Amino acid sequence: LEFRRVLFRSRNIGRAFADFLPPGKVAVGRDMRLDSEELARAFVEGLLKQGREVLDLGRITSDMIYFAVGKMALAGGAMITASHNPGEYNGIKLTGQGVSPIGEDTGLEEIKSAVAGDTYKPESANGSASATDILGEWIDHALSFAPNLAPLKVGVDAGNGMAGIDVAELEAKTPLKIEGIYLEPDGNFPNHPANPLVKENLADLSALVRSKKLDCGIAFDGDGDRAILVDENGEPVSPSVVGAMLAEQFLKASPGATVLYNAITSRVVADTIEKLGGKGV
Repeated sequence: LEFRRVLFRSRNIGRAFADFLPPGKVAVGRDMRLDSEELARAFVEGLLKQGREVLDLGRITSDMIYFAVGKMALAGGAMITASHNPGEYNGIKLTGQGVSPIGEDTGLEEIKSAVAGDTYKPESANGSASATDILGEWIDHALSFAPNLAPLKVGVDAGNGMAGIDVAELEAKTPLKIEGIYLEPDGNFPNHPANPLVKENLADLSALVRSKKLDCGIAFDGDGDRAILVDENGEPVSPSVVGAMLAEQFLKASPGATVLYNAITSRVVADTIEKLGGKGV
């Protein structure tokens, strides 16, 4: 009974989201959690009730929903996921036209109010849905930022989350040699929680890197949009150091560019940007 209420609410959020967005197509994706498919189906039903054309992206990473909205100039997108949280949780990440964030001050309260008040625009019979595969395009886009990859030996721990779907195509398109663990998406998370920010969850990846003498390793969260790097000794690398490394690469490609970075990073990011002649914001 409770889950039926959740599905009903997901359908209504889809209706309110459809009413909120400007005209155009809407993308919907989901992760591998046990109820994500049903929640996504209900959300799509809500979009269809309001006459929207829906692109069903299937099981994807959260990054891919943002890519789809931008690449295909869509009205918006929704990702059914609870990110790095345990399997019993779920939720919806919403994004607007131009890959604009939808938060409390940018539309979420409006959507919430419509659902709470059960107030929607009139239903339409013009809705349609079609399955769309963007995995290959997404990987090509990601690789465009790293055009000269070395033949590194890399360990990947997908934590039974969505990042595992990328590995086969990455190996086919790059000189990388990937040793993967827990690549099969499984919403039961049978090996460890898909939260790489908790050091204990990096233990298997660190052991893999050391035993196979790999160059580095990467652990992903459940929806594949967050990652932690470990070095050749299996030791975690500070995300701030990774940010500085990325800034260095981007400023080599675009000297003097402006680099946006998260305010919670250490001074190494800002100092690196300044040292290399960029502008940090």
